[in-house]
Amino acid sequence: MQNHSRSQARKGSVKWGKKWTIREVVKYQRKEEIQQELEKQGINMGSRAMIAAYQQGVTRVLKHLTKTELEEAAHLAEEWNNTKAPPEVQAK
Repeated sequence: MQNHSRSQARKGSVKWGKKWTIREVVKYQRKEEIQQELEKQGINMGSRAMIAAYQQGVTRVLKHLTKTELEEAAHLAEEWNNTKAPPEVQAK
């Protein structure tokens, strides 16, 4: 009965949003390349094996990017974190 007092501090409001990283930008922009990388390994889309191997596929695609492509992804991530991501990106 004593725990229900009104003196408890209010919780802060929940902020809805997504923090963009280089990896997240590459996953969005290079989705087809990631799927092709998984298909090379013989992994079908939507299977349990795909779920287990997806992050490894993303890592392989990241390793094959040039320095300028990584810098561009970093710039986009920073831009999308400071402002909003474009509506078509938000929709997905």
